[in-house]
Amino acid sequence: MGRAALSVLEVVRTHAPQATIRLKYPNDIHVKVRDEWCKISGMLVEHEFIGSTCASTVVGIGLNVLQEQGLDTIAQPYTSLFAIGASVDVPTVRRSMRDAFAYRLDSSAESIVLQWEHELLQPQTALRITGESGDWFPRSLLHDGRLTLTDATQQRQRVVSDGDSLQYLD
Repeated sequence: MGRAALSVLEVVRTHAPQATIRLKYPNDIHVKVRDEWCKISGMLVEHEFIGSTCASTVVGIGLNVLQEQGLDTIAQPYTSLFAIGASVDVPTVRRSMRDAFAYRLDSSAESIVLQWEHELLQPQTALRITGESGDWFPRSLLHDGRLTLTDATQQRQRVVSDGDSLQYLD
């Protein structure tokens, strides 16, 4: 997931350098539009295992390039490169995405984890876990990519699991 997320961040930052962008753990990219965070991209990663060995990985990346506002089928705020003022076309974005991802495939796992941590672990970023009370703050990434959080008093820690949905409060 880290390689895909970092690749999309690079592409959005390259084509919309004026935008305020963040990684929403674990698989979305958001852009600040006025006072609201809007989804611009999402990623899915599937692994095929033979025993305990990963035999293959498929990465799916969706990036809104030319989407205009107005769809009522999306239950969250969203945007696109076009909507935030980037002058781009799909072939150019596709090439940028391919190049950014290929670069990260050649990067070490350690450097990817450090970059992903840098993007995710913004201590001032408060969030809520849907269905739970209290504010939480990113603390660290575990070796398996799961995010750990601490509460506002730093008395409790929690690991984000597959069923958790995070809502950023800023």
